[in-house]
Amino acid sequence: MSPAKINALRRKFIMIAMGSFLLVMLLTGFLVNIAYSHALRHQMQDVLEDLVENEGMMPERHTTDDENSRVLEEYRKGLRYFFVIFDRDDKVLKIDTEHVDFLTEERAESHAREVLDRIFDFGVYRNYYYRVADLSGDRTIAAFVNSTVQLRIRTEVVKHTVLICAAGLFITFGVVFHFSGRAIRSEIENAMRQKEFITNASHELKTPLAVIRANTEIIEMTGGESEWTQSTLRQVEHMNGLIQNLVMIARAQEKEDLSLLEEVDVTKAVRETAEPFTSLAKQGSKTFKWELEEGVTMRIDESAVRQLASILVDNAFKYCDENGTIRIVLTRMKKGRQIVLAVFNSYAAGEAIDYNRYFERFYREDKSHENQKGYGIGLSMAESICSQYGGKIRAEWRNGVIAFICTFDRKKTPKKPE
Repeated sequence: MSPAKINALRRKFIMIAMGSFLLVMLLTGFLVNIAYSHALRHQMQDVLEDLVENEGMMPERHTTDDENSRVLEEYRKGLRYFFVIFDRDDKVLKIDTEHVDFLTEERAESHAREVLDRIFDFGVYRNYYYRVADLSGDRTIAAFVNSTVQLRIRTEVVKHTVLICAAGLFITFGVVFHFSGRAIRSEIENAMRQKEFITNASHELKTPLAVIRANTEIIEMTGGESEWTQSTLRQVEHMNGLIQNLVMIARAQEKEDLSLLEEVDVTKAVRETAEPFTSLAKQGSKTFKWELEEGVTMRIDESAVRQLASILVDNAFKYCDENGTIRIVLTRMKKGRQIVLAVFNSYAAGEAIDYNRYFERFYREDKSHENQKGYGIGLSMAESICSQYGGKIRAEWRNGVIAFICTFDRKKTPKKPE
């Protein structure tokens, strides 16, 4: 596995871990603040209900010898509150501001009239919790409890929650970053074992396949060709092709140093790769169209461009409908920032197919072209090539035509060293 892929895997692990921790911290902080706000609201509502029931007077509750009970009663006595009572015509009958400082009766009346027009009869008004209720005799009371300290504490809780979350994220990032290498080590080792297995298996299979071929050819020389010898040779060819493709995948993943790449004439490479397919189109009664924009260049290995174009065009010919059309397009988009290589072919039976699975190795969905040659890894190789050079590939089907579209962003392609 290349250093770039190891770093990408490590970044992905860190992002997932940090994202999960952030969600947990946000949820915890949100629930803590909701719980505090709910407790404060419930406490103020109890106090205001006592004021309403006693028409603005704070009742004394029976206290026990329990210390907490005495503390709560002292707390209630220390609250700052006022109330205003109106008649049915909204005229003031009584104003009591004895338990608040620096508040005139005119100011108290103004506050009361403002909350009378509100939809909710309980809530927060400036630094007060208020309660509006009807009294006997067609009277209305607006009671207020000063909650400056409580609201300030709530603000502090929110602020400290944010600070704790930020500190927790910072510490967690350090821990995750430190241990991320160990966390992905098993994945790296598995990938290395997989590549070693492919390389070793490919090497070991070549010898028995060569022996099988040689023995079969000797049988044909001594006893003549038969259906069975030809079938054996076809299977040997198929296995040799499969081994070669697997080795190409393993080698493609081993490329590490992309800084030495030069600008490549992509138009020329694609054209030269597509030209040999012209005769194949004539033999198969198919139409092969080119739409290649001139002067398209990018920093990429030229052999990778040729291999990518060959895979896509070859795949299009294999699965194109009889008397169908294959079209290859190369163009620049978004003021030259993006390069698009797309191959289209007629494919009437392509509706309701999961095209995302086409890029899985050894996956073959098509049942109507079972006689076609293929290993089910060509498109996987195409995806690997696109990913290696910062591109993406996708498949889509529309109106009887399937398209494989490769998009390269020049900002994401390897940069030339300074």
